[in-house]
Amino acid sequence: MRRILFILTLVSVLGMTGCVGNVQKSGGNQADDSDSSRLSTEELTGAFSEEDLIFVLDGVEYPLNSDAAPLILAFGEDYELTSAPSCAYIGEDKWFDYSFGSVSTYPMDDKDLIDEIYFYDGDYTTRRGIGIGSTLTEIKEKYGEDGFEQDGMWIYVLSGDISDLQSPKLYFELTDDVVSGISYYAASNVQ
Repeated sequence: MRRILFILTLVSVLGMTGCVGNVQKSGGNQADDSDSSRLSTEELTGAFSEEDLIFVLDGVEYPLNSDAAPLILAFGEDYELTSAPSCAYIGEDKWFDYSFGSVSTYPMDDKDLIDEIYFYDGDYTTRRGIGIGSTLTEIKEKYGEDGFEQDGMWIYVLSGDISDLQSPKLYFELTDDVVSGISYYAASNVQ
């Protein structure tokens, strides 16, 4: 189901920008999947801020709009790569699909920059300790009530305006008020 939602979202976004076509797929190499802790080490408090949009893995920070290569290396080479000509930039947008989620990128200055980090499995958490299986009540306790409910998701928008399509967002996909997916989204391809 999540894979279908991801594909529908991908097709929808590309379709809106007129860039469906010439999508290429390739597999990554198999890598040893270590069982190291995925929990964020520094828990944030206070109002939702830009710091909440930094994904932390094993103590290393991966901000949105930064070079994706270190994050792809940290997640490992066991991915399926999909790419398509970018509608907003020169080069290719890429999607690295893992068994637990995905990383989408956009091209800039000969690098692939992080546009979205999405996970629906594993013990990855936000910097406020929210992960798969957390409840909507726990989200509101950690982030406050200033989020927005939309299409089965609870969303925090950096600008505070849900209609601001260009503002970075933190999405919590919910199934019966329980987190089933988390997306850090830079909104870099929205123009």
